[in-house]
Amino acid sequence: MTTSTPVPPTVPDQPKPLTKRRFDVLLRTLGACPEAVEWSKQFGNDGVAAWNQCERGDWLLWAAVRIGVDRWLVVRAAARCAETALQYVPADEERPRQCIEAVLAWCDDPSDQNLERVGQARRAAYGTYDTDAAAYAVYAATYAADAAYAVYAATYAADAADAADAATRREALKCCAEIVQQTISVDVVLAAAEVSR
Repeated sequence: MTTSTPVPPTVPDQPKPLTKRRFDVLLRTLGACPEAVEWSKQFGNDGVAAWNQCERGDWLLWAAVRIGVDRWLVVRAAARCAETALQYVPADEERPRQCIEAVLAWCDDPSDQNLERVGQARRAAYGTYDTDAAAYAVYAATYAADAAYAVYAATYAADAADAADAATRREALKCCAEIVQQTISVDVVLAAAEVSR
């Protein structure tokens, strides 16, 4: 009996569009909000440009989950977004930071022990706030632990900024978008989109 050695897939020299149809149609099919669908129309079928130029971290995390990017990458990106909100937590309050650290430790080593540590840190972080901004920062930290709710990490990080200063929400979302784009490359998104077809 002969066995064949698996041949690794080749990576194209030029990135392919996420879909052969219009990118806005893909987003609509995935259930994106009307604002995201409208924004994406400018890119036609060029999902690469849309991913790279998006300034909404919440949209990118949502898309990563819906397209099927590996859970640990989504959670890592969400935790990094949540870190941006820690500035709104009182200096003597460590539990939201410890929650994010537990999440990042799970990303590095998704063991049962680290998963239990995440659960403990999430429970400890709830109720640790005394202002709206700090509350949103705690929510960002705790939601980062679950890929299904990862989009809320960027949203709550932006809400923490918004509660502190309304003019900074857009900048917070842009910062989260940059974090997501650095953590989840467009190549990873393309590969996940190919698998999920």
